[in-house]
Amino acid sequence: MRRWAVGRASPSAVRGGIGGDRSQCVERHLTNFTIAQNSGLRRGLGPEMQFRFSDCMLDTDRRELRRGSESVDVEPQVLDLLIYLVQNRDRVVSKDDVIASVWANRIVSDGTLTSRVYAARKAVGDSGQEQRLIRTIARKGLRFIGGRV
Repeated sequence: MRRWAVGRASPSAVRGGIGGDRSQCVERHLTNFTIAQNSGLRRGLGPEMQFRFSDCMLDTDRRELRRGSESVDVEPQVLDLLIYLVQNRDRVVSKDDVIASVWANRIVSDGTLTSRVYAARKAVGDSGQEQRLIRTIARKGLRFIGGRV
């Protein structure tokens, strides 16, 4: 189990790591974002990844989003969009990048993309006004900015 903690994670959030084996955890504090990676491969899908930001936890292996202790119901495309944005949080992703990843280059209307971004923001407790987690960069695309203000 590897753990990268980016930002100030409380001791209770980091304690024991995912799976409870502290001996295999590595932590780094850079921003308010935590990534936990299980080095074991599961069902041929690659390593298990858990992303923690704000009061949310996104588990890519289980395809689950949690806010606090509650599971958040999201559509599969919204979850795919969130996973793509979080995995590419170090850069601005263009509309074309999102369509290629989430919709496999199918023709998608602007309204469909806009509604999925709205649903993703709502799922993580963000809004188009605040944009504290998912920011729209005019004429460039979207960027997941995690816990930074």
